[in-house]
Amino acid sequence: MKKITLGALTLLLITTACRDDSYTLSTESTPNLVTPALHTRVSDSQSPLTGIVEAYPCLQGSSIYFGNYVNNTLSVFYGFYNVQDGNIVGDNNREVSLPVGKYNIVYWRTPKYEEPIHTTPAIDEPGLSIGSDLSKLYFGLRQYNKDTTYIPVYDLVPTNKEVNIGQEDLEANMERVVAGLKVIVKTKKQCRHQL
Repeated sequence: MKKITLGALTLLLITTACRDDSYTLSTESTPNLVTPALHTRVSDSQSPLTGIVEAYPCLQGSSIYFGNYVNNTLSVFYGFYNVQDGNIVGDNNREVSLPVGKYNIVYWRTPKYEEPIHTTPAIDEPGLSIGSDLSKLYFGLRQYNKDTTYIPVYDLVPTNKEVNIGQEDLEANMERVVAGLKVIVKTKKQCRHQL
């Protein structure tokens, strides 16, 4: 047992003695980043959008997530904009900053309306990583805690658009997607009720 302990201790000493103390973090320069302006409308009403817009930069012509530069570092954090009447407002925005080039930007938003107001969708977002294929990731509904039903999501509005960063602004004209659900409830007596 003493030989095993002594051997492990010797291996540890040799390993630490051979370590290169001159290692430094990479000092690669950050490419010239451009932070374009964002303009957005809801296309079926032609009115400027009010709400939160999320912008996911992808590689040109694909849905492969490129990432976003935050504090001059490439990160998984997508663009996040507080929008009022089609213009960016507030201080809590995480703008898209990218090197000059062509990208496919995927946008998601739940617009804010007067009645009812649903400014934050009750959805579970997919795990996001740089290089992941957004077409294979899914948003999920959140289930009520004491129930087997799910919290409704109102007006989730998507779009995607190619953009040439450095030459164009972000133009996120949203299109509504509407889905319906027919529910048939059966009681124990096999009576049918349609909702």
